[in-house]
Amino acid sequence: MPITKSLGIIFLVVFIFSVLLFILISDTVMDRTIGDIAIKEETHTSKLIFQSLYSVMRRGWSQQDIVQIVGSIQETIPDIRVNLYRSDAVVEQYGVAPTEFHPQQSDSLIEQVFASGRSQLVVENDQLRFVYPIIAEAVCLGCHVTVEVGDRLGLIEIYQSTAKLRVPLEYAVLNIIYIFLSAAILLGISLFVAVHIFLVKPVKQLAREINTLSESHDISRRLPAMKTAFYEIKWLRKQFNLLLGRVELSLRELRDRSERDPLTGLYNRRKFDELALQELHRSQHHQHSFALLMVDLNRFKPINDTYGHEAGDELLCAVASAMSHALRMEEVISRIGGDEFLILVPECGTEEATALSDKLSACIEQMAVKYKGDHLSVGCSLGVAIYPHDGLTMAELIRKADQRMYRNKRDR
Repeated sequence: MPITKSLGIIFLVVFIFSVLLFILISDTVMDRTIGDIAIKEETHTSKLIFQSLYSVMRRGWSQQDIVQIVGSIQETIPDIRVNLYRSDAVVEQYGVAPTEFHPQQSDSLIEQVFASGRSQLVVENDQLRFVYPIIAEAVCLGCHVTVEVGDRLGLIEIYQSTAKLRVPLEYAVLNIIYIFLSAAILLGISLFVAVHIFLVKPVKQLAREINTLSESHDISRRLPAMKTAFYEIKWLRKQFNLLLGRVELSLRELRDRSERDPLTGLYNRRKFDELALQELHRSQHHQHSFALLMVDLNRFKPINDTYGHEAGDELLCAVASAMSHALRMEEVISRIGGDEFLILVPECGTEEATALSDKLSACIEQMAVKYKGDHLSVGCSLGVAIYPHDGLTMAELIRKADQRMYRNKRDR
């Protein structure tokens, strides 16, 4: 799967998950916020109700005054319903007003607030129910002679729909969600474009260049430098080029092992046959001649038997080096086995081949190897075959050169 598509899928999954998580969190936060706001508002409302009642009480009051105050409050704030509760001590002293309730007529929440003296807020069927305790203070003891400071004189119970608080909060939360979604989409697009430009594009270019190298089958080529802000991309290109270098070196070593004689470093018979066939085709195409020289060392076997293979190997390497230096770059020399060598000389006639034979013979005769205090030297026998005079195929030319080489060896 392409990187761009994978990143798009990942972003979409993260985006959907984030939206769902944000909605779940927003619902929880909204419910908690509604509770906090309701406690503050209803506590404030309860205190206002109590202050209104207390101001009437201080002037002298009647049950009808309480009814009027509660009614006016509910007319002023139509979205709420107010209930008043008197404690047992207040009921015994003053009785119960028409708008008030006695604790025995209440439920467990009323009894809980009377017992604890702490306000309580609950949500019931999309309605807020807030119960606020009225605690006796020192100033209250002048009228309420049967209570002590800290006793509960009564409760104020307020019912209010949650819609009043939920609607503006939902509007605010929706606006936040819209802003969040817009920011997330914009950020996602920006990240997607940035990743595509700075990461996906360089990786694709790297892949194309690697594919080009692969199709060219040329491991000597290297990936060119590329401007990128990411160190990892540069490091990857560098490491790939180092890998190509190691592969090229390994292939060169393998090629040398498959084409070269391990002792002398000259071409082996397989590589010589390949080069000779190429020269044969070239000579046929351009209609020119070439020479094939076969060289066999004289006196090599007695030295090898007398001094051992180590001395023989040194002598073979010295002969190979001497002949290589005597030849031109385009002339090919190969060790085909034991102490026998084949030399291919392009664009060469009989006279040039004879002169080269004399040169190689003299070079080998003059060469000596010092081994354990002794100077070891050999001679050589040579046979020459010229294309196309002596043969039209490599087999014919090699056979003719071999025959002449043995004839030369017999004549010595």
